[in-house]
Amino acid sequence: MKIYEFTEGNLPHSFIETIKEWEETYNASLFDLDTDCEKMGRGILNMVRSPNSAVLVLEDSTTGDIVGFMGIIQSKNEEFESKFAMEHFWYVRSSHRGISSIKMLHHAKEWAKKKGCSRFLATASFLASDLHGQVCDIYEAVGMKPFETIYIGEV
Repeated sequence: MKIYEFTEGNLPHSFIETIKEWEETYNASLFDLDTDCEKMGRGILNMVRSPNSAVLVLEDSTTGDIVGFMGIIQSKNEEFESKFAMEHFWYVRSSHRGISSIKMLHHAKEWAKKKGCSRFLATASFLASDLHGQVCDIYEAVGMKPFETIYIGEV
């Protein structure tokens, strides 16, 4: 497995296919939300262009296929007087989950450290997939602690 940061110049050909797979795993109907693969792709490209965010790619070294990706955003937290980095989205094909997921998480934390961040926040979303509990287990296995619970409702 190879992990690297997207740039506009190295956008892999199989990336759109992986976004479509990610969209299919979404539980958007549980929350009355619509997903749009094209909008996801544009949002990811905007993150690639921003100096305050990154999109990490997990590539199968044998096939060259993109098998996962993670979006990270950094921000200054005035309340705690420090910079945080936050995982904004994360997807790894089921065939490549496990140690590859943990390596990707470590890579993201290293990116955050290089950007001067003191903390890394990560989400375990019921929207993203049915893997909420397993994702929480991964976070705790690498020394992270539960921090916040978020709820959603119509207004």
